[in-house]
Amino acid sequence: MSDKRKYLGPAVIAVVLLAIAGGVVYYMAHARRLPDGLIAATGRIEADRIVAASKFPGKIAAIMVREGDNVAAGASIAQLDDAQIASRLEQARQTLQRARRAAQGRRERPGPSRGARCR
Repeated sequence: MSDKRKYLGPAVIAVVLLAIAGGVVYYMAHARRLPDGLIAATGRIEADRIVAASKFPGKIAAIMVREGDNVAAGASIAQLDDAQIASRLEQARQTLQRARRAAQGRRERPGPSRGARCR
């Protein structure tokens, strides 16, 4: 009986190793694969060129980030000088006021009545 006990330990170890090897093979065969054209990797991506654009033209008044900072999509990275836009806004307001005064002046002037006939 001692002969059987002598082989029992190595047999249990062999069975456990076979089970682990079978699990690894099963996992590798059934692992979820990425679609064609995509890869999975770890590491760091560095871009050489970034294109940033503003919806409106103007001069940059302040830059709010530095090289190497993490920036989320949609975050403000610079502030434009709004002096030109403020000037255009003031011009538009003045034009609107002149147009309103002109329209009010036309309403206040007496004109020919619609019912009167010319002779």
